[in-house]
Amino acid sequence: MKQNRFIQKKAEAKQVERRRKRIRVLNGLYRFSDKGVSWLTVLERNLVFAAFLTLMGIIYIWNTHRAERHARQADALSQQVRELESEYNTLNANLAKNRRQSAILEMADSLGLHVPAVPPIKLEVKP
Repeated sequence: MKQNRFIQKKAEAKQVERRRKRIRVLNGLYRFSDKGVSWLTVLERNLVFAAFLTLMGIIYIWNTHRAERHARQADALSQQVRELESEYNTLNANLAKNRRQSAILEMADSLGLHVPAVPPIKLEVKP
């Protein structure tokens, strides 16, 4: 029984404290408005600052999106450069392979051409 009374008194004390806090807040608001300053005046004074903060937030978000877009574009371009570099290396290796004399002879044989056994004759014109 004594414990229940103690718990009830504690709960009642909490409720009373909550009511007092609410009353203090409301009294503070009334005192604030009694001093000749209305809430509208306070809002008008801070409206410019709130607009400035909103503008700064919008600029921050825009700048973040812009930076992410540029990062994605840079990644795509670097991937493209890697692909083109590998294609260049492949073509360069194929060209180097096809420049060898043995490769040229193989291609000439497939066309039905052959290397002559007798060297060409040099023609000289007498003046």
